[in-house]
Amino acid sequence: MNHKQLKEMLEETFEDMRLSSAEKIAVRKVLESSDLNDQDLNFLRNLAFDIGRDHIRSTEGRDTLKWIENILKVSDQFRSSIEHSHNKVVFAPGTDCLKEIQALFRSSRSSIDICVFTITDNRISELIEDAHDRKLKVRIITDNDKLYDRGSDIIELSKKIPVVVDNSPEHMHHKFAIFDKEYLLNGSYNWTRTAASINYENIVVSDNKKVLKTFQAEFNRLWKILPKFK
Repeated sequence: MNHKQLKEMLEETFEDMRLSSAEKIAVRKVLESSDLNDQDLNFLRNLAFDIGRDHIRSTEGRDTLKWIENILKVSDQFRSSIEHSHNKVVFAPGTDCLKEIQALFRSSRSSIDICVFTITDNRISELIEDAHDRKLKVRIITDNDKLYDRGSDIIELSKKIPVVVDNSPEHMHHKFAIFDKEYLLNGSYNWTRTAASINYENIVVSDNKKVLKTFQAEFNRLWKILPKFK
């Protein structure tokens, strides 16, 4: 939603100088479905005051200020939902990254979407199989570059779990996973023994809804265009 559309939305709600419960819900839904940042929300706040200032000369000031107050409450509630996300950062070498991955797998209850360049760490492969056996919906996107290398677990996993593969000359080099559509794991960390024991790597775990939505869209896009592994 652009600034012109935001202005039109606010002016429509201001017509009767009341922000009804239905209008509050409608504004909230528009904010949630739009790709808004802090600058956009600040614009919304300032615009509410501008609209109120233009009308306060010819209408009852109390009603105008009440409308502004309600608009800002909805905006601030949405801002709060964005800012109050939880993020955790861990590093390798060492076991911290692996432990974080293990915890996410073991706590998941409905779905796991995996998008990684390769999988050779049997400790993670066992968690993937266990999630499938627990009836979770598991999907894997990967690359063909390491698919047939010694130690690759993709072929074995594909016997149970849907897998799509990037067979192009370029590489599907992402390393992220989405757990229960609530937690994102993303970073440089490859799902390999080397990443855990030797390399300097990182992962970030986040429940930020906006970030999750973006990564889920990328997963769904790749899942749709890449061929199924056979």
